[in-house]
Amino acid sequence: MFPIVFGRLKHALENPKTKEIFYFIQRNPGMTIAELSEEQNMNRGTLKYHLSQLLTNNKIVFIRKGKFSRLFYNSMSAMDKESIISSYLRNEKSRDIIFTIMDTPGVTNQELSGRFDLAKSTTHEYLKSLSDEGIVEFRQDGKFKRCYIVQDARMILLRYRPQ
Repeated sequence: MFPIVFGRLKHALENPKTKEIFYFIQRNPGMTIAELSEEQNMNRGTLKYHLSQLLTNNKIVFIRKGKFSRLFYNSMSAMDKESIISSYLRNEKSRDIIFTIMDTPGVTNQELSGRFDLAKSTTHEYLKSLSDEGIVEFRQDGKFKRCYIVQDARMILLRYRPQ
């Protein structure tokens, strides 16, 4: 109960109910929120909280099929991840930010903003996008949020690194 009251969980699957919903989605792919709410006997507001935790941690995806959004386990293959990463490397600023984080793990938003002469909000948007795609992760260090490249993304980035 403690993490729920005082902040978000570090990992979505630490919460037993979120974990139960995640495994239910794995076993029953393609359900809508309404169907899942009925199956789990849970109101939609509470369900949306648990789904947001799973989405934030890239455990599930919503795929629009017709007029409904359906829930699926995120089984992104390495090839899909490589395509996403290569699309970010086409943009000079995001490429510079990615390789700077790779070269200096634990760099902060403020340090990146200063290095690239960007507003902190602009840097934040780049980082949020990279985090949403599972390329960058954040770790809290006192009052600082430090940036790190996710391990599987690092392996892909090593192949794209300019010599």
